[in-house]
Amino acid sequence: ADAGVSVSTVSRVINGSSSVSDDKRSRVLESIKKNNFHPNAAARSLITKQSGIIAILVSDLTNPSITRAFEDINSECIKKGKIAAIFEYGADSTKAAALLIKMRESNVDGLVFMGVKFDDAIIDALRQLNCPVVLANQGILSENGKNEFMTITTDSYHAIRDVTDFFLMEGHTRIAFIGGNKDDYTNGKLRLKGF
Repeated sequence: ADAGVSVSTVSRVINGSSSVSDDKRSRVLESIKKNNFHPNAAARSLITKQSGIIAILVSDLTNPSITRAFEDINSECIKKGKIAAIFEYGADSTKAAALLIKMRESNVDGLVFMGVKFDDAIIDALRQLNCPVVLANQGILSENGKNEFMTITTDSYHAIRDVTDFFLMEGHTRIAFIGGNKDDYTNGKLRLKGF
């Protein structure tokens, strides 16, 4: 009302539409500035189906590598006009699956899952998300041996294999392997297979 235009005109100005005259655009922008107006992100997300939130689900916030990764993800989100939100599930698969369901309901724009262990409930919840999913730390291989989701992780299999080959080339024959939990795909299964 302050600018003397309709709500739809204000909406078109806020959304950068070119179908608004310069006079109306300047009146709307002046009114926005004068009234310190900021669009309601929750209301906007109902229309756009985008929340502007990139969720990061982690097992343990005290892990220094998680903290460093979050700093990098947050920095990139800021550059893209997104908000990085981190959630910890404490290695509780039931809590992780419940959080993933809440993220689907909240319409997050993307998810980075930094889990250490997958079970059927987590995998099902990941599959139901309506946004891009990136797995960090380890992936989920499908029946055809391919990663089901985009995955960013170290090559645990070849890293341990290379270390073992080095010990063997140096003449060592009594080599021990201490790995992660046997159910942990990367730290348990892949590293043992490489060894």
